[in-house]
Amino acid sequence: MNLVLVLLFAGAAAFAGSLGAGRLKASGQIREGMAQYYAGRHEAAVQVFRQAAVQASPDHLPRMEAGASYLHLGFNELAAREFGEALRRSPWFPAAHLGRASAYQSLGRYDLAEEDLRAALAIWPDNSETRLALAHLNAVRGKIDAAIEEYTEIARRNPALAEPYFQMGQLYLRRGQADEAIESFRACGMKNPRYPKLANAVGDAFFKKGLLEMALRAYQGGAANDEKDADLRLKIANTEHALGQFCDAQSALEAARDLEADATRRASILDLIRKVEPDCRKQNKGGSRPKR
Repeated sequence: MNLVLVLLFAGAAAFAGSLGAGRLKASGQIREGMAQYYAGRHEAAVQVFRQAAVQASPDHLPRMEAGASYLHLGFNELAAREFGEALRRSPWFPAAHLGRASAYQSLGRYDLAEEDLRAALAIWPDNSETRLALAHLNAVRGKIDAAIEEYTEIARRNPALAEPYFQMGQLYLRRGQADEAIESFRACGMKNPRYPKLANAVGDAFFKKGLLEMALRAYQGGAANDEKDADLRLKIANTEHALGQFCDAQSALEAARDLEADATRRASILDLIRKVEPDCRKQNKGGSRPKR
């Protein structure tokens, strides 16, 4: 979660100047662990933070960074334990609640995750990252109404924030409410026209409504701004095929093939190209290729 990293970074600077003489043995190891963590070497960071002197330290930041490293590595039980140790040392540190909530959510312990998120909100009620995490948790649990209600509250508290509108649009799509999704995505675009995956989502909403030409324009607009998104090219191909534009669909599939790094997905795209090739040949032979 972003807030975990932000607070860790801020806290590390404070920690560097706060070491007393009685903690010199651990301080060097802690600094080394911090350096490994911020360099993205999470396995190396964990090895440092497991040293006895660091484990005995009364400081919460090494346990925070150990927990965050375990999260990056996918060891959620260990991450939850380390964030718990951080809270034992500093009970009013909201990022520790956020980190443990993330670990619990990954473990499917949703009630415990919610407890931590609400504890973080009690410490910092206006923090949008925590509210976004709570809304996301509700969505994961299938509590769509509660998630939409939370996103609506986030938007009220943070009028310039685009994310709650995007996430509400995704939830409306999930419920088949294409009109509401389009309206939410429109609001997101007004806040941030270049919000990641917005064009993709708008295209999905138009496609669900059967507005294929509008869906195609949305997908193509997204592809123009992202030259490496294979999934967008696949959606373009699917929409063009539905419109009877078989040769255009083949071209989009070939573009997706060239961008796709995963061998299994690439093989699937090759199968789709082989299936559409006869339709393209027939279209070219008949001179009936639809215009874009």
